Amino acid sequence: PVSPPTELTVTNVTDKTVNLEWKHENLVNEYLITYVPTSSGGLDMQFTVPGNHTAATIHELEPGVEYFIRVFAILKNKKSIPVSARVATCEFNIPCIHSFCLFYWHPFLGVSLILYFLFSCFHGKISFKSLFFSLFSLVTELDAPSQVEAKDVTDTTALITWSKPLAEVEGIELTYGPKDIPGDRTTTDLSEDENQYSIGNLRPHTEYEVTLVSRRGDMESDPVKEVFVTDLDAPRNLKRVSQTDNSITLEWKNSHANVDNYRIKFAPISGGDHVEITVPKGSQATTRATLTGLRPGTEYGIGVTAVRNDRESAPATINAGTDLDNPKDLEVSDPTETTLSLRWRRPVAKFDRYRLAYTGPSGKKSEVEIPVDSTSFLLRGLDAGTEYTISLVAEKGRHKSKPTTVKGST
Repeated sequence: PVSPPTELTVTNVTDKTVNLEWKHENLVNEYLITYVPTSSGGLDMQFTVPGNHTAATIHELEPGVEYFIRVFAILKNKKSIPVSARVATCEFNIPCIHSFCLFYWHPFLGVSLILYFLFSCFHGKISFKSLFFSLFSLVTELDAPSQVEAKDVTDTTALITWSKPLAEVEGIELTYGPKDIPGDRTTTDLSEDENQYSIGNLRPHTEYEVTLVSRRGDMESDPVKEVFVTDLDAPRNLKRVSQTDNSITLEWKNSHANVDNYRIKFAPISGGDHVEITVPKGSQATTRATLTGLRPGTEYGIGVTAVRNDRESAPATINAGTDLDNPKDLEVSDPTETTLSLRWRRPVAKFDRYRLAYTGPSGKKSEVEIPVDSTSFLLRGLDAGTEYTISLVAEKGRHKSKPTTVKGST
């Protein structure tokens, strides 16, 4: 860790500037000076000075405003803990005293060591008695947690993290709720050692406000706030409703969030380019969509996301396959008394075998298995002068295509 600067001293104060000095034993790349009004809503400003400097002047401040000032040491892009102080600029109509005024912030007691500051600035023109009693009314407020962030935000959860206050505190109060519903708030009391808290049961696509306050006894810091928006929730209960050899129909329950539409991305599991389409949200509780132009007998990986403006939910996913396509252009030719010659075009899908079935007038059905690489077959042992109904299907495992049917007579 980078060692911090020490003994931050405010050496001169005007209505628009504050001069700073500090000590540091080690060589560093640079120092980072940050300053912000202690009242809520102030703009946090910062600048750097080279590492061989141990003094700086803050310019363009507002008259009569108290500022919280911190100085960090920077070495190889790593930042030390800060040394800090609070100081108020002079009012317009009050002459500033330019003597050496020391102002130390005690990081553990949460108070400013202002005794020497008052005595020096007023050149001893106030009695020690009045100074002693002034000390109690000039104890500074507790500082709030800093660097508050919402991380790992999902549609229903968020992790809130922060840096602990410099002051010694007894606990942290964390309050959260929808930003546009001030009355809907949940408050949790946390120990002074905690620096993160996970909140759940949030509403999808909702702007939340988190407020943290440091507490010690009857004292409390100014609140520090962070705002974040939860993610859109994904569609639910995604399922395949039906399929053909070139299409798959899907259905899902709509997201709780008010979404513009749904985006469907799909591609063959075996590899290939993915396709993306957008479908409007259904007017009822569910939305249905049909994917077309698919390859027969192919398993697809499918993801459906909810979309609103430029935001997109996590996907709901499913694997679904198309049916085998059936053999094409089945024809009967060259009949004899006991045989029929058959020809056809093979399906597009990959399959294992054909199954040929034929039925005569008696209704008796016979079947024969045909090798996968065949596109013709001679049907034998038929009755003379008889009409047969012939069907041919492609099979893969337990899956079968729809039959291609033709009639032929011996």
